[in-house]
Amino acid sequence: MPQGMDPTFPNLETPVAINEGGSKATEESTCTCWSGSGTTIDVKVNQNCVTSPNCLVDSLYSWKDTNDKVWTNVANRMIQEEGLKYAQTSGFTTIIVVQWADLMICKTRWLSIADQGMVNPLMNFGLLFETILGSLMCYFTPLGAALNTRPLRFTHWFPGMPFCIFIFLYDEWRKYMMRKTEKEEIGEEALGKKIGGWLKENTYY
Repeated sequence: MPQGMDPTFPNLETPVAINEGGSKATEESTCTCWSGSGTTIDVKVNQNCVTSPNCLVDSLYSWKDTNDKVWTNVANRMIQEEGLKYAQTSGFTTIIVVQWADLMICKTRWLSIADQGMVNPLMNFGLLFETILGSLMCYFTPLGAALNTRPLRFTHWFPGMPFCIFIFLYDEWRKYMMRKTEKEEIGEEALGKKIGGWLKENTYY
């Protein structure tokens, strides 16, 4: 709580219901407070907002006090806005991670990537470029300020990894099954002609 504020400010009674007798049922707001020195921080929840310094009001956007004066929890909204920007940036990096698998599965239509190899220099450059560009948008401050992105923890790049692995393994399985279900037609006019199975007929592009 900012120092020097009106002492009646934290005594919050937020109307939440109307009793049978017509009076308002209220709840008293609490604060999360912190203190400490050096590298140690002590966090306490459900504290009295009046007697505890260095606090933030819990779970409130705005409220009316007993004198019907409206207060706004600016800090709460700012924290939520920052959290949203971090989440949006993580969603953006998830798209980049999933695109790794999309690019690799589009490299071949029939062969496994293990047989085809990763020897296309333009494709490899594209993989590196999109990753470097995404990293710059996260960690290069001028770009972050322009695009409202935020520097992520390394682990926040991982949410898209399960989808990336699933897409890659599914497509490798699909190509394997296409190769296994392909048959040869031995007719006189079609000697050596290969007929694909259901997967080839419906998923081969």
